[in-house]
Amino acid sequence: MQTVDINTLEWRQLIDYEPGHVEAVHSHEESEIFFLVSGSMVIDEVELGTGMLVLIPGGTEYGPTIAGPEGVSFLRLHLQP
Repeated sequence: MQTVDINTLEWRQLIDYEPGHVEAVHSHEESEIFFLVSGSMVIDEVELGTGMLVLIPGGTEYGPTIAGPEGVSFLRLHLQP
């Protein structure tokens, strides 16, 4: 088992997108974890809702990311490669 102390992460962010907000296809060198706090969004045609957790390995091209009709709030954590 591997644990991560959120306080030691170099990059963490709580993101709020308005309804219908679109992020274009992109990638990051670091792996990312998204935890959906409220609302919903679609990433690569996969619907995600409140309480879901998504791991995106570093270097993975993903998107578009589209906020749902009520918007979305999610915690984004960047993990070191």
